Amino acid sequence: MLGAVSVRDVKRLLLLIDRSCTMIRSITAPPDIDLHGRLCARHDDELRRLSMANPLTLKIVSLGLILTCIVVIILFIVFVHTMPGKIARKRNNPQAEAIEILSLLGLLIFPLWMAALVWA
Repeated sequence: MLGAVSVRDVKRLLLLIDRSCTMIRSITAPPDIDLHGRLCARHDDELRRLSMANPLTLKIVSLGLILTCIVVIILFIVFVHTMPGKIARKRNNPQAEAIEILSLLGLLIFPLWMAALVWA
């Protein structure tokens, strides 16, 4: 049978739980984050330095990245839409030019591209 639990025992148990949690957090916490979830001072300085960059430079870099992404996406779409014509030419299809034209019209109306792909 359990005896009476004293306040002293409860305090010891709470202290033991607190130490265990602190030890677990210190083991599992990433090295750049302290035990309270804040970034270490060296990262605060680095973030402060990066935030003081020239806004015009940031805008130019951002615009360059956006334009590059747009160009790559457009080139990919055109590459995919010319595939039926390339397949038809590879198979020596007599209507290869018609298939190529139909696949390029598929840029405007997508079902035409699917028809060209089946036709190829």
